[in-house]
Amino acid sequence: MDKNLQMRKIGNIELNKVILLIFVALIYANGYAQQDTLINYNTTTHQIFYYPLVPIDTTKEFEQSGWNYGNYPGRDFLNLEPPDSTYNNSGFTDYIPLQNLYNTNNYPSRTAVKLYRSKNDTLFQLCSGIMVAPEYVLTACHCIGSYDTNGVLIFRDSIWAFPAFDNGIENPLFGKSISIEYVTFNSNLNIGNGFYKKDMALIKLNDRLGISTGWIGIAFSNDDSFFEYNLFHKISYPMTVDPDDSTRIFNGDTLYYNYGTLDLIQEKWIGYKITGIPGQSGSSLFFTDNTGSYSFGTLARSGNSRHLRITPEIYYPFKDVILDSLSHAGNEKVLVDDYFLSNAFPNPFNPSTKFIYEIPSQSQVQIKVFDILGREVGLLVNMEQQKGLYEITFNASNLPSGIYFCRMQSGNFISIKKIILLK
Repeated sequence: MDKNLQMRKIGNIELNKVILLIFVALIYANGYAQQDTLINYNTTTHQIFYYPLVPIDTTKEFEQSGWNYGNYPGRDFLNLEPPDSTYNNSGFTDYIPLQNLYNTNNYPSRTAVKLYRSKNDTLFQLCSGIMVAPEYVLTACHCIGSYDTNGVLIFRDSIWAFPAFDNGIENPLFGKSISIEYVTFNSNLNIGNGFYKKDMALIKLNDRLGISTGWIGIAFSNDDSFFEYNLFHKISYPMTVDPDDSTRIFNGDTLYYNYGTLDLIQEKWIGYKITGIPGQSGSSLFFTDNTGSYSFGTLARSGNSRHLRITPEIYYPFKDVILDSLSHAGNEKVLVDDYFLSNAFPNPFNPSTKFIYEIPSQSQVQIKVFDILGREVGLLVNMEQQKGLYEITFNASNLPSGIYFCRMQSGNFISIKKIILLK
């Protein structure tokens, strides 16, 4: 063989290797690196299929999916002030029957879901969950199945979802629905990959209960300061004796509420120093500004009420499933009955944050941002708009760290929100 030809062939082989390495690098750069595949289990056919990988936007520090009030009237404004007293030296209050504070039939309380498993025509209490789309409930993976002696995940054949369940009875306003599919991550299928490595799942229901109840969004934040400076809320169904106090007995028939600041903020976990109680598994830690509400994690382990934190690797695959659901939701009704400007979300922020506002009728809307000296630094909206809910983004990439104020004016309505830019 011609030595020069042989050298050229070797050179081409080396060039092909370089091209292959560049191609692999591009795949990693586009957010597919070491990504866990999402799977779907059909409770009727018992078949599993795999979703295609979705890109993970590594440039974003924060993102959330959509929420909806539902078409049943009524919403409550949750307490956005830090609690006066907390339980057991934690950042959170003790569990309180939600009906003592709010209306179970109102948003967002009615998005809470009590889960039962069905066996031989008998219902057994199981877990908690929350509506995140018209027919999807967010919960923990260990609620939809358990490992056999070989370490293989065996899915439950049927789970019933009861939204706004309270006082031991089905809520007649919202009814119930049976599961038809489970969505979780491939790494959960075998214990060899780690005990419920990503202990989170979506339950697809046979009926679109969320059309009436509404749903909350899911969200992630890579900035730990978001979790340090904000309050979080929880609605769940504890159903046994408190592991730390045998005098505290829960039977699972009551919707409980507690809220406060987080004690545990880690890369994969968020939580507070209260031991979780069986029945609460799958319940969400959610943030609200009394407009939108968003889950940032689901209860997976009882110690320090550890919630698996929604990371981009979890968020983007789940968001893709949720968006597909919303694309078939039709024209959902969103109640708009007053002027309103939400708190910034996230806050503190860097470099951008969002506001949601609503107007009850067609009117001129002006939204501006001012610095602490009263100088205008941003004009976000200045136009006549139709009745409805709107979302705007304020990008402060060209501004220094500091305190700013967002001011909305429409007719005689004026609202001002304080925001903090931390760079």
